[in-house]
Amino acid sequence: MVVLDQNVPCFRFFEELAAIPHGSHNEKAVSDWLVRFAQTRGLYVRQDPCGNVIIKMPATPGCERAEPVMLQAHMDMVCAKNENVAHDFATDPLMLYVEDGWLKARGTTLGADDGCGVAMILSILDRPELRHPRLECVLTTAEETGMDGARALDYSQLEARRMICLDATGENVILTASAGGCGIEITKPLRRFEGGGAGLRISVNGLAGGHSGMYIAAGRGNAIKLLARCLLYLKQACGEYQLISINGGVKDNAIPCSAYADILCSNAAGFKRALTDIAAAIRAEFQPVEAELRIEAADTMCGGRPVERADAEELLTLIRLLPDGVSVMSRTISGLPQLSDNVGHLTIEEDHAKIELSVRSAITSEMAELIERISLTAAVCGAKAVAGTPYPPISYLPESAFRERYAQIMERFWGVKPVYLSIHAGAEAGYFAEHLPGLEIVTLGPFMENVHSPQEKLNLASFQKCEKFLVQVLECLSGG
Repeated sequence: MVVLDQNVPCFRFFEELAAIPHGSHNEKAVSDWLVRFAQTRGLYVRQDPCGNVIIKMPATPGCERAEPVMLQAHMDMVCAKNENVAHDFATDPLMLYVEDGWLKARGTTLGADDGCGVAMILSILDRPELRHPRLECVLTTAEETGMDGARALDYSQLEARRMICLDATGENVILTASAGGCGIEITKPLRRFEGGGAGLRISVNGLAGGHSGMYIAAGRGNAIKLLARCLLYLKQACGEYQLISINGGVKDNAIPCSAYADILCSNAAGFKRALTDIAAAIRAEFQPVEAELRIEAADTMCGGRPVERADAEELLTLIRLLPDGVSVMSRTISGLPQLSDNVGHLTIEEDHAKIELSVRSAITSEMAELIERISLTAAVCGAKAVAGTPYPPISYLPESAFRERYAQIMERFWGVKPVYLSIHAGAEAGYFAEHLPGLEIVTLGPFMENVHSPQEKLNLASFQKCEKFLVQVLECLSGG
């Protein structure tokens, strides 16, 4: 059933895209769809082994002297659904519906990030009557799970040094800088022995959590770090205990909002009283930011053998010593974190524990120095840290003729000035900036809410407004 007005080009292409499964690492069908789109219109198209697609369109007659413009978006979406929703993201189309002017999907993510960008690009390429410079349209894969497509892209195919990134939201918000980043995995070997005692589960819950690129400077608590603090305090206050397991967080770039540890001890009542004391102190420290924070001890049946005391102490010491949060604030942009890390995920197996961290920085050398410190801290505690492949930042350009021209066009047609945004999160455009010297970037996208969740929704009036504005921008940049 058709849901959207097919006379609006971006609506039509978004609905077509929504019918094709396109979760991260499942983009083959949508990548092939994009290739067919270009071929049927006689446009240059190139598809690489990662599924990235580059489509080129000649300038409108009379606009050949205008500098080329790159339009960029990513074709994958985050796949999340509500409990008890029978939807297979590998095979099923999204079930779209409109409510009060907002487009939604029934029980699942909508993929407005970045289906909007893909649809706007196709809406331009589908209308030969539009006036525009030579266009280079780049649609990448696996952005949501590590920017794999942008990392593998052959940038020698691209000549444009003016880029409109359509992976954005907020209409008049222009991204001017972003952080680079890197994931780190720390592995700590563990030995086990035969132990015994009363079982207790020590838990930290109710923290706000959130994306570490957005909220690392918000003063929020880290459940993994707080749990290790409590466990070391209990040893000081009550004596030895035996660690069975410890887990917390969900991913390296999310501030952990919960964590727990199972222990065996000889004096459960005493441990509970001591935990009450440290819990009260921590809650006082984090008010009012963490009003729902709970630190509790509950009796439990502990299965498995305890970790050797020396290994357990090294593990907890490691967690306590690892840097976490903002290390340096920006020296050029007020209020923006420049260097940070997040201790995001902790798991334990029979013979080892694993800690996953996310490091971010606007300056590559500072990020490398922090990674080195983390590695040295791990080594001192009998663990090994391995850094992943870093992604690059977008460095702030104090002067950009393209950005200024774009701002003038926005004021002319919308009557508003752009809002310039520098973020402490990663952006796919960083790879483009790294590989294409002199690249100037602006961003455009409609209003959307609850992105990456089943409550995601897209404002349709804003979507259509952005498409029309993109047409106006390209016309103004065509030299006419």
